[in-house]
Amino acid sequence: MSESLYSSCAEVLSVCQAAKDDLAALLDPNTGFAPRLRQLCRDQITEAENSASSDVSQEELDVLRMEANTWGLLQAVVPARKTEPEPHVHPRTLLAKNPYTPTSTLAQAIMHSSVLLTELVVVREWLHETAPQPQHPEATTGYWKFTKHNVMQALRTGSGLREGLVKELDPDAMNRGDGRSLAADDAGSEKSLAQALYSFVRAGRLDDAVELCRKAHQPWRAASIRGSLLFQWRAIANEQRDDDGIDDAEDAEGWQGNPRRKQWKSTCARAALNVRYSTIFAPTC
Repeated sequence: MSESLYSSCAEVLSVCQAAKDDLAALLDPNTGFAPRLRQLCRDQITEAENSASSDVSQEELDVLRMEANTWGLLQAVVPARKTEPEPHVHPRTLLAKNPYTPTSTLAQAIMHSSVLLTELVVVREWLHETAPQPQHPEATTGYWKFTKHNVMQALRTGSGLREGLVKELDPDAMNRGDGRSLAADDAGSEKSLAQALYSFVRAGRLDDAVELCRKAHQPWRAASIRGSLLFQWRAIANEQRDDDGIDDAEDAEGWQGNPRRKQWKSTCARAALNVRYSTIFAPTC
């Protein structure tokens, strides 16, 4: 595999060196230098995974994936560094024209006005794209059902709660500083849920994370994750509208996102100091 890969890479390098003065060709998202090398790595991975007699180790496959991802990052970052950015309206100009400009519109304007922020957003999107495939936890049939059964049983029989078990079933039951915890099965489910939610947030799939919270009978987690969405309301934004009336229909639905995101962000930053919530709020805020 190594010899064929090296010869293919050398061929790509030779072709691109011949066109070194054609920047548009070198940076083409499909046939440019970095995309070609990335595709070579992907082809090698596919061939190795589909071949029953392949002698490629898992370590070599992981190295190839990292190589392909690295070329993808270069393709995402280099064009912006080598070409002139398109002109955009400055955030202060937007606020001067409309002091009620929504947060999402301002965020886009601030990003476009800063080369560094634009590049950081590109890197974040690349991290989303290359994130590991999220793993779904086992389905649950109720909210902390094993803990609930123990609490209800103790109330019915008057025998008292099991030592170390939480007394209440609200979401903050484990954060009261008394050292109490959930039943073992529920604690395991909570850990699996937190890991799955982190993997979805890590991949930028917030809608899937929200849906997972709802399926796990924990809608407050869904609400807290949705708090990361920027406030947007096209009816009060100075944006161009289409003439087909589609925008008007969308505007009639009202605003979306979180109008108090600064307060949400401050709260999440404090909540992230708690180990139980750090896996969710640290990456979102």
